[in-house]
Amino acid sequence: MIKKSGVYLTYLIPLLFICLQWPFLNADPDGSLIDSRGPWADEGQYTIQARNFVQQGDWTMDASDALLKSPLFSVMQYIGFSVSGISLFHSRLFVLLLVLTCLLVGLHIGGYYSKVALWMIPLAFSQWLVFQYAHYSLAELPAIACVWLSFGFYLKSEEVDESVSKYLFISWVLLLSAVFFKIQFVYVLLIIPVYTLLHLVVSPSGSARSLLLRRLVYYLVFATFAVLLLWLFWLKPNSTIMNSLMRSQVEGRFIPFSRLNVWGVLFEVLHNARSVFFRAYSLTLFSSLYLLAFLVCAWLIRFRQSSRTFQMLCLLLLAWQCIELHKLFLLHAPARYLVSVYFPMACLIGLVTFELITMHVSRRIQVLAVLASVSLLCLQLVFVTQALQRRTFRTDALNSYVNKCDLKGAVVLGQWAPAVTWQVEALTLPYIEGLTKKLKKDPPCRLIVSEVGEEAELRAMLNLLPAATSIDSTSYQQLGAWRLRFTWLH
Repeated sequence: MIKKSGVYLTYLIPLLFICLQWPFLNADPDGSLIDSRGPWADEGQYTIQARNFVQQGDWTMDASDALLKSPLFSVMQYIGFSVSGISLFHSRLFVLLLVLTCLLVGLHIGGYYSKVALWMIPLAFSQWLVFQYAHYSLAELPAIACVWLSFGFYLKSEEVDESVSKYLFISWVLLLSAVFFKIQFVYVLLIIPVYTLLHLVVSPSGSARSLLLRRLVYYLVFATFAVLLLWLFWLKPNSTIMNSLMRSQVEGRFIPFSRLNVWGVLFEVLHNARSVFFRAYSLTLFSSLYLLAFLVCAWLIRFRQSSRTFQMLCLLLLAWQCIELHKLFLLHAPARYLVSVYFPMACLIGLVTFELITMHVSRRIQVLAVLASVSLLCLQLVFVTQALQRRTFRTDALNSYVNKCDLKGAVVLGQWAPAVTWQVEALTLPYIEGLTKKLKKDPPCRLIVSEVGEEAELRAMLNLLPAATSIDSTSYQQLGAWRLRFTWLH
């Protein structure tokens, strides 16, 4: 009976995942996500080069850094747009289907991982930020899903008595795929070395230690070779864009150690930790359950005869969490940066819950573990229901507004332009200082979409245009928390 219920759940959970996500595929990002312009503007920016290539045959490499930062994501979008046409709905659907595919593979990979996934998936994908970003056309969730699935194949490799099996290789390829989905995820390549270090500290000795170190050496060779190829054939040829990216998006993000003493840095880190983990009562409950799960996990590994697969998966999740803590040193971490922080936390809660209900502990502990997880799940689903009730569709309305004008074959310029030109067959160029040189030779620019308050950026874009270009009219529209200026040109 239990086995049959598990079979039903492997199909029911993905079905519920799709049903919960579907109503949001045409909606605006949730009104609570206004700590930065992403995902309000970033969905357009991360897909605009694929859209331009489908419509204009031009990747516009010198007009945006999105393709450079997320090559695999851009290729996925290009394939999808070529097959089904260009729209925000289709773009989000591609991401949703990719994440769903990873979930289905994880649920059917077999063994311990498929069983524990029945607990991890509901808790992780109902978490507020994870749920939201699962239906946005951004690279975060595909990258996270690849990391999550790589753990399943890593555990699967333990069933094969070899130093390196095909499952272990698939696990490494999936980790590398996360990097190709978004270059900033390059730090996930550290998961295996950190996991190995934790594993050596916690348990193995003798032949197990030898096997672990041998696998680490093979992995380091694989990862080093892959990163070297990425640098030589992708990043180095585009070094001009890369250097601009590093200056504009990395510098100034981290706490300046040179200006602060040790106590000042520590104070900033503690302040960020409070903001990330205890900002609201729901996050406080979530983080408290995670800390409790962490303590139970340590107890199970140290004092109980927990299964080897539990120990491996637990240490993999902790290794992931360890390297995510570098985000506490950021002066400001946008919401999308925290998705990969909360995801492994939720997975660890699900993992510990599963282990407690399947091992020989008191019935009271098992009941408490289930009640805690179910209570967290119900609370998170309440937030999903509230988000469903407050959906807005302003992005769709602005796209219809722009589409009424004859912009086919023209140029539309501005960081907000990709968000409002999904229905327009125009060459849309997000403005990046010093890189947009195409405007002197491409078709005339007919529209600039800018943010009110960013007058310097608007003047800089106008200066890029031919001298004969003049302003025809200006209109203003609201999108989320931002007032946008539509500067019409002739």
